[in-house]
Amino acid sequence: MPLSPSRREFCHLHPENFLLLVADDELSFKAIEFGLSVFFRPGQVFTEIVGSSYYIAPEVFQKRYGPEADVWTTGVILYVLLSGVPPFWPDTQSGICEEVLEGQINFKSNPWPRISDSAKDLLKKMLCPSPSERLKAHEVLKLPGYVIMEWLLIELWIQASFLVSNNSLQ
Repeated sequence: MPLSPSRREFCHLHPENFLLLVADDELSFKAIEFGLSVFFRPGQVFTEIVGSSYYIAPEVFQKRYGPEADVWTTGVILYVLLSGVPPFWPDTQSGICEEVLEGQINFKSNPWPRISDSAKDLLKKMLCPSPSERLKAHEVLKLPGYVIMEWLLIELWIQASFLVSNNSLQ
């Protein structure tokens, strides 16, 4: 029995899978390129390691994962949007895997001292190494979309203002 669109969930997200469209002063995101994405049913467990290492949740490396992995990936995407780099960024695949499994996120180096505590708190909850303790997608979605977008735009504006005020864009 096929799942209704409201019950479908995706696995294996990346920022490269989205486009920002601007038309008539309206912004919208479009999902594109579903090469490794799959639909899965509630309770289904995946065991293959697929995806880009920077975005893979710890449980994917352990070969036992479900929809919680997408919350992790979304947290990584938010981290990248705010800082310009992934939260786990060593030079090798094995190094990335080790750092992801350790789950230590650096909020001390730039630009994190200028990022709001509420933004860091949301990221900590989305990037929690334990899938059972991580925010669930429905909990993130309870936040009104405009609140998340407003928060992200404010954070990005603060970043841009800081760069301009320090003449870092020259």
